[in-house]
Amino acid sequence: MNPPLPSCHPPAQAEELPFPVAEETDTPAPKKHKIGDQEDTANISDEEDGYTNPLFRTCADYDSEEENYCPDIPGAKMDKPLWEKYWKQIKESEGFDITDCPGGCWMTTIVPMQHILYTTENVDRLKGHAGKALEHYNNINGTSYEVDNILKVNGQAAGRFFAYYLTFSTKNGETHTFQAKVLEDLDDSTEVLIVRPKVATMG
Repeated sequence: MNPPLPSCHPPAQAEELPFPVAEETDTPAPKKHKIGDQEDTANISDEEDGYTNPLFRTCADYDSEEENYCPDIPGAKMDKPLWEKYWKQIKESEGFDITDCPGGCWMTTIVPMQHILYTTENVDRLKGHAGKALEHYNNINGTSYEVDNILKVNGQAAGRFFAYYLTFSTKNGETHTFQAKVLEDLDDSTEVLIVRPKVATMG
C-alpha cells in the first residue's frame, strides 16, 4: 500500500497514534433505522473518553497564545486566525469537515485530500473502505444502504497507519450522506473506527 501523502493548500476547498475500537460482545438484534432518529445508539464511534481520545488530546493541548506556529512558507508570517479556524473545524467536525488548512507542517494533523479523487483507482479503493464501514452499519441497524459516491476525503498519517475520514452518499430508495473513519495498515488491512449518518457541524 502506498497511501498518498497528506497535503493541502490554504485556503483548502472543501490524532496521534490510532486507537482500536473496543471489542464487541453481544451484537444487538438488527432494527430498522431511520435517518434523524433521536435515539441512535448503534453507531460505531471512537472512544469518547477525553483522556484516551487522540482528537481530544490534539485539540486540548493546542495553546492559541503560543507563538510556535508553522508558517505556510518558511520565513512567512504565521497566520494565527487560520490556525484557529483549522483547529476549531477539526474539533467540531471530528476531522470530517475542514475548509481552512494551514498547509504542510508537523502541527497539521488531518488534512483535505480531494485531489486523490481524480483517479478511478483511488475512488474505487475508498469506495471499498466506505462499503466495509457501511456493512458494519447495516449489520447493526438492520438496514441495506449501499455506497453511491465519495463526496469528500480527509486524511491523517500515523506511523504505519493511515486514517481516512470519508464523507459519502448512499442509496437505498433515498439518498443519504454518511461519514466513516477507516484505518488502513501497510499490509492493506483496514479497521472501521466510525460509521454514522453525517452529523451537522456546530456553528
